Amino acid sequence: PKQQVEALAKAPLLWQPGTTWEYSLSTDLLGRVLEEIGQQPLGTLLEEKLLRISEVLLGSASATQLMTGKLAGNAAGAMTIFGLYGAGAICVAWLQGFAESVPWALLPWLLFLQLLAVLLFSSVFMSVAACVNQMREAQCLLMPVWLVLMLPLLICMHVIREPNGHLATAASFFPPATPLLMAVRMSTGVM
Repeated sequence: PKQQVEALAKAPLLWQPGTTWEYSLSTDLLGRVLEEIGQQPLGTLLEEKLLRISEVLLGSASATQLMTGKLAGNAAGAMTIFGLYGAGAICVAWLQGFAESVPWALLPWLLFLQLLAVLLFSSVFMSVAACVNQMREAQCLLMPVWLVLMLPLLICMHVIREPNGHLATAASFFPPATPLLMAVRMSTGVM
């Protein structure tokens, strides 16, 4: 442990800073430093800190206020990121001369569907989190949830080929699939 940290500190750089982008062991090193400072395994340390924060939050807010705040925070964060990427894409389209090809009438619908997806998925994951006491328990419950949430991705190519087909229309009424499939169907221009 201590020898690993010392060996990593003495290791030469593979590239000069700024010349190449590559994943590094810096996060591993940071985790190891936290273990040394906290004198306990990283998982235990993180769990303890998170529980301390949770205890303070739970003592100062009702469950409804806490869940509503988490949901609103998730939605605000996701929509901010979506807005930044969207603004970047619009700038690139404008600079490259493709602005007239952008279906501007779809943008409000895409924003609405993104917000719908964030609220739906955040609610599902928050309900799973409310059912468990430890992370290990959550892993068991998340597998069936992920399988249901992944179904729209499995039929996405079929929906692109036949956006008004029976499968695409029926699957659009399945709530976890609605945000993705409706955006895909609308983007094809056929619907």
